[in-house]
Amino acid sequence: MRSSVPYTYRRRDGTYYARFVLPQTLLTRFGETRRDIRFSLKTRNPATARCAVMRHAARFHQMVDRLKNATYTVYISMHKDVMEYVKSDKNQPSRKNTMALIAPLNRRHAQPQLSPVLPGQDLIKFHCDPAPRSKKQRKAPQIKTFDCPQAAQSPRNAFEIQVPQGPSIIINHNGDREAEWTDFLRATEHLGLNSPQTGSGTGGSGPGTSTGLSVREVVNEFIQSKITAEDWKDQNTQAHEVSRIEHMLSLLDVDRPFNQLTRADARALKKQLPALKDRRHGSTNSKPIAIQTAQKHFILFKAICRYAYIEEHHTIDIASGIDFKVPRKTANKRLDFTQSDVDKLLNGYHYRCTPLPRRRTLFDFHFWIPLIGLYSGARLNEICQLRICDIEQVQGIWCFAFRDEDSRQSIKNRSSIRHTPIHSFLLQLGFIDFLQSRQQEASASDQLFTGLNWDPKNRWGKKMSDWFNGNGKMVSYLDQCALHSRANKAFHSTRHTVVQNLRNQGVDEPHIAALVGHEVQSTTSRYGSGIGLAALQTVVNRINYGLNLSHLSFTAFCAYRDARGKPAQ
Repeated sequence: MRSSVPYTYRRRDGTYYARFVLPQTLLTRFGETRRDIRFSLKTRNPATARCAVMRHAARFHQMVDRLKNATYTVYISMHKDVMEYVKSDKNQPSRKNTMALIAPLNRRHAQPQLSPVLPGQDLIKFHCDPAPRSKKQRKAPQIKTFDCPQAAQSPRNAFEIQVPQGPSIIINHNGDREAEWTDFLRATEHLGLNSPQTGSGTGGSGPGTSTGLSVREVVNEFIQSKITAEDWKDQNTQAHEVSRIEHMLSLLDVDRPFNQLTRADARALKKQLPALKDRRHGSTNSKPIAIQTAQKHFILFKAICRYAYIEEHHTIDIASGIDFKVPRKTANKRLDFTQSDVDKLLNGYHYRCTPLPRRRTLFDFHFWIPLIGLYSGARLNEICQLRICDIEQVQGIWCFAFRDEDSRQSIKNRSSIRHTPIHSFLLQLGFIDFLQSRQQEASASDQLFTGLNWDPKNRWGKKMSDWFNGNGKMVSYLDQCALHSRANKAFHSTRHTVVQNLRNQGVDEPHIAALVGHEVQSTTSRYGSGIGLAALQTVVNRINYGLNLSHLSFTAFCAYRDARGKPAQ
């Protein structure tokens, strides 16, 4: 059965199983044929499965990276060892895993000859006895050199490597994989061996070499791959992500071969990002970027490193397992409008037709858009970009059709493409009469609301946002309404308000998600064609703020609009 949890699938009884796929390069290198590593997570709970499989996934990628950079070209049983290491929840590696990294064996032969992959010389060759069978034999690995057939028993916590014409080298086995591997590499250097080389992929280089694509070239490939895959379909998103990458690259040498970057470079970048200057405040301002912004920069860097690893521009994923954790952001969380706030919003000067001190230009969107937001939960740009033809009657139900069919329309995600029934209160206020008047004035492809302008960066919503939220140059409508706790409240708060209003009435999450265009993370959500319009109409009409709104009249607003805010006394 399919599963929404990554790296997993489900059996018929609902139990989650982990599934990892070994890269083809490793299968070829070690002569293996089994690609899949599968084992039970022993749970039917998706949250528990997600937590468990993430731990296993980290260990899987760590082991694969080690194998790709292994010193030897032959191995015990890669599939079995990777399985054992990935399944283990212990922080310390098992004895077998450590042996696999330090002195790989090949069980297909009784006494295989193991040679380090060396550039131009073969100073030392290891022979290893067949794997011990009894528990007593497994307590100490038996290692002997090519020139010395006498077996050397090493203590349980160390490995002894006997060197021809020289003293033995002891490598401590204290459970620290990094330290142990470092000791082994130091031992090879002590013997006069050069740094081990690894096989190269299409990138044509391993770490430490000077060939291969530069950081700039790999980044350009990554950006192009995102555009081709339409991950950054929206032009604003593309420009924003590219700008973020360029800002981050100011901390790196872009002409350096990407395959020379190390995990130390990734950790150094992680430390430097919080001090990166915020470009929005000018070159002379020393204010750094927000810690959440720094985290987003590092997530992009990790994506680039993962791409380079997959495309074999680097032999390892240098950023794998390096997390950039920040405290949960609570201070700037968007708040919903209280009942008192909604009452003030719907009793503003243009709803009460209050005479203004000076004339001003008003449009129909001043009347309708706040109401549509409060009685549909739609996003600001979704409402502002509506065309006349986007108001449809489907199955006898009047609906807003939120979509991206026009070149100047955009949606946040695929779940945002939806039909939202129009609330009965909006119909009572004369929304269909307003629609019909617009149909007589303009063609069906024209914008529903006049007075709004489109630009590539801010789309259709900027003018409405400036009036409602403010832009630092004018007093916003929210400020004029004198809301309680004005901070962290904006037009987007209407979505929070609708969601909270429906939750308080006991409406279930799938119906709320279908209404506001959120994705439902469940297996059953992929079945069928979604929630029907009749059911959604019932949900929409349950939005009720318990207020007396009898003063609202679109006819009265039209007269107020034509008088430019100064109706005749």
